Amino acid sequence: MRKNTTFNRVLQKDMLPTRSKIGVWLILLLGFLPACKQNTDTVLLSQTPERQLIPYHTATATSTFLPAPAATMTPLPPASPTPVTHTVKAGEDMGGIAYRYGISIAALMAANPEVNPNLMSIGTVLIIPASSNPDTTENSPPGPTPVPVSLSAPQCYPSQEGGLWCFLRVENLTSMEVESVSAKVQITSESGETSHRTAITPLNVLKAGSWLPMLVYFPPPLPPLPYQANASLLTALAASDSSMRYPNVQIENFQYEIAQNGLSAFVSGEAVCDTDIAQANITAAALDQYGNLTGVRNWVSRSPLAAGQRMPFAFHVYGSGQKINRAVLFAEGHSPR
Repeated sequence: MRKNTTFNRVLQKDMLPTRSKIGVWLILLLGFLPACKQNTDTVLLSQTPERQLIPYHTATATSTFLPAPAATMTPLPPASPTPVTHTVKAGEDMGGIAYRYGISIAALMAANPEVNPNLMSIGTVLIIPASSNPDTTENSPPGPTPVPVSLSAPQCYPSQEGGLWCFLRVENLTSMEVESVSAKVQITSESGETSHRTAITPLNVLKAGSWLPMLVYFPPPLPPLPYQANASLLTALAASDSSMRYPNVQIENFQYEIAQNGLSAFVSGEAVCDTDIAQANITAAALDQYGNLTGVRNWVSRSPLAAGQRMPFAFHVYGSGQKINRAVLFAEGHSPR
């Protein structure tokens, strides 16, 4: 029995180191397995005084908020002028419409190249050039000094649509021919409200010792009645080589017949020119019993006119105010270009 007891004690004593070793290995193994499992998901950092490991993050889609750019003032394009249109009514022609809006026939034709001025039908819509706005004259740069032509006082008459027609005559008392004549017509109410427009001549050239009618239309709304009208000269240029550009047209067999109510006159005759012209431009002016202008109407030939050829014409001129007492004609040609 003692031997067995001694043997067991010796055996236990010899086995202690072995068990300790096995325990240590088991502890190391158990500690190693969790570490391997964690290494698949995260990176373990080891920090020592000598070295610091910095984690490396793989590229991951993120939302980056950038600071909003500073507000800048972006210049806006200038506002385009609102297009002005005119719908042709019965009895209207391109010449009368051009005069109504204070522009030349050439400018109106250029703005409507697809419209045949001699074949306009009722309902045709014409574009009125924006540059025709007569209220821009005050802001326009000063031009050459006008040739001193004489202006009469405007005679103004209300229109059916609530506007106002104003007529005046310009007389050339100089010895030179003048072209591009225009005048500022202003109406002023008793309360001081004003409106002004630009009056023009229906023909391009004002001959020496002659006169031409001028006309302008004031669209509604107008200053309250009563008001006064006055005119001041804007432009009048000495014409150079005007006979080459605007050959003289003679009127022959001229007749006019005034309607019984005195509000219209039918004029007729023949146009003759010594040279070939692209067109003949004829203006009829209606005068009341006092010689004041009461209506103006322009007629333009539909085809060129050969030298010596006679071209008949016939059209109505309408009075805006007083009854028509007589009618007079003015004419010029346009040389071929």
